[in-house]
Amino acid sequence: MPYNFGEREYLFMDESGRPDSYFADNPSLNSSPNFSSPLEKRMGSSSPSSQWQMQEGPTSPGLQSNDPRPQLHTFPFIPQLDLEKMVAESGVPVSTLRMWEYRYNIPPSRFGNNNNKMYSWRDVAAVLWLRKQVVAGLSVRQAMIELAELESAYMFGRGSNQPVLSLPPLHDLSDFHDPLLRAISSKNEQGVEQLLFDAFATHPAQSVCLQLLQPVLQKLIELRQQGTLPLEIEIFAVQVTQAQAGYLIEAGMLPRDAQRMLTVLPLQAARAVDMMHNMRQDSGHDFGPLETQLLEAFLRMNEMDAQRLLDQAFLNNSVEDVCMNLLQAVLYRIGILWERKQISTIIEHFASSIIRTKLSTLFQSTPDVGQGPLILVGCAPKETHEMGAQMLALFWRRAGFRITYLGQMVQTKGLLTEIHSLQPGVVCLSAMTRPRVRDLAEAARAIARLPAPRPTFCFGGGAFGRNANLVRKIEGVYLGGNATVATERLRELVQSLKL
Repeated sequence: MPYNFGEREYLFMDESGRPDSYFADNPSLNSSPNFSSPLEKRMGSSSPSSQWQMQEGPTSPGLQSNDPRPQLHTFPFIPQLDLEKMVAESGVPVSTLRMWEYRYNIPPSRFGNNNNKMYSWRDVAAVLWLRKQVVAGLSVRQAMIELAELESAYMFGRGSNQPVLSLPPLHDLSDFHDPLLRAISSKNEQGVEQLLFDAFATHPAQSVCLQLLQPVLQKLIELRQQGTLPLEIEIFAVQVTQAQAGYLIEAGMLPRDAQRMLTVLPLQAARAVDMMHNMRQDSGHDFGPLETQLLEAFLRMNEMDAQRLLDQAFLNNSVEDVCMNLLQAVLYRIGILWERKQISTIIEHFASSIIRTKLSTLFQSTPDVGQGPLILVGCAPKETHEMGAQMLALFWRRAGFRITYLGQMVQTKGLLTEIHSLQPGVVCLSAMTRPRVRDLAEAARAIARLPAPRPTFCFGGGAFGRNANLVRKIEGVYLGGNATVATERLRELVQSLKL
């Protein structure tokens, strides 16, 4: 059974052993074989004059095919179609229609003389329009809200049982990764449910599955294999994944297909972990055994073993590779253990102290080539978490930039004094928590008020990776989520500004 990791094509096997390519032809998760509409086939050409011609029942006034608005008032509102006819005309599966009706009261419930549900051509047009928005990449909830804005009379003129629709704040799916990982690791069911509701409400269902659920499953499997998480957490994660079938059905999947996909996702994640492990072995950069040994040395608070293992890693690999693929992995596992109260704060500080000292030694031993603009790097006022800023300064000095590292808790008043004295071309500060983002924002505003020529202000840090909305609050250039990306963006920035 082939799996194409990182792409949109995932091949499953049905009960007869034949492969079903759910996503190969349609990237928007409308995978049901019934998701096609006779009504659409009657729309004729795509020219502006083409109209939706109803062959059964009253002929509607028509809808211009290039008009983005539903124009529902042009369609008859008399309920005269049963459920079978609604499915045939809209191409939307029964299960999806029921989910839309349950969650959004669309299409509305009306009953005929024989107590069967009945629908109008206006309902068909609304469902077709919604389906078109989902195919175009909106989440179902976003499409419903858009319909409410364009067709308020249809959405809100049918009684008080119409739900009030709202969207949570829009975040990149990457912003959900760490919070969801922590919620699953602590078996916080309410937190998991809220995070996934927010993700599915603002992103297409397929994207949530492939860009959020699968990467989180991969990380959990890695942590379980490394012994950081117990097997029960991985089992809980699988159960959480399989409980999301409603969102896929809402987006157009048949229940059987939705459940099958969610059953296969953890298997894909496990295969992806195995693939990454094999790739690391093939490239000679498999830090797995060394990562486990270094973690054990920190947990035993054995400084001699920890230093020996670090020396071995830096001797056989590049500084960047060790920082990104060994040190960050070990620190992440220590953070998970600390959050689960399996280790003390003393052990966390012990490990951080040794790594900070190693990074400082590497930075001081890397020659300052003295080319290009001076770049000041440090932490936001009151920020004590400096590991990210240290790695950034080290990467940048090794990349050939003139770097002065300012350390923790860079106070704004002192920074302005040094800017006046040193005349740097770039100042970069890091913030790891939301309170420190406020301090960083004040420093950015103070630099922006300086008379020209003033340095370009750049920023980064874990706080912005967890909440992308914070980026817009800062007057400056956001450099991305890790030191490798930040190094490339700094190079582009220096070239564009001709510093």
